[in-house]
Amino acid sequence: MNTPEQLGHHGARSDESAEEGWYALRQRASHALTHFSPQGLPERQEDQWHYAAHWAMVPAELWETPESVEVDLEAPGMMPEGFEIEVADDVLVIRGTKSPAENPDEPRYFIRERAYGIFERAFHLPAAVEHQEARARYRDGILRVSLPKSRRGRENRITVESV
Repeated sequence: MNTPEQLGHHGARSDESAEEGWYALRQRASHALTHFSPQGLPERQEDQWHYAAHWAMVPAELWETPESVEVDLEAPGMMPEGFEIEVADDVLVIRGTKSPAENPDEPRYFIRERAYGIFERAFHLPAAVEHQEARARYRDGILRVSLPKSRRGRENRITVESV
């Protein structure tokens, strides 16, 4: 843990170079950086898709409770039916298709930083789960996947009785 004396402006370590800071940020962000493939999207103005973002942050949080493994995935602007979720072995895979809003006036974009298309994120699960009992909810741009832990993997204590 860094002491207040070691931290400079904005909480950065004073002995850390800007290059090291950017490297650390890139390392942390690389897990959430997701490729979007424009396949399956309607091609309205092909040259606009050429300049559209093909990579975007799709941040997630994964945590464990005594009864379940929980995942939150930030995916604003999607519809619940735009997700496909599956569990294979110890990996949760979330796929989605994010489509741009329909605009009858066909604007010509000069900046296009939001990514659209097909994306996929995979998460190694920290425990065995009962995927048949999993639930997924989408609200306010957050997809929450709740995976109950496998009953086979839970600890079962046996009390020894005195006879």
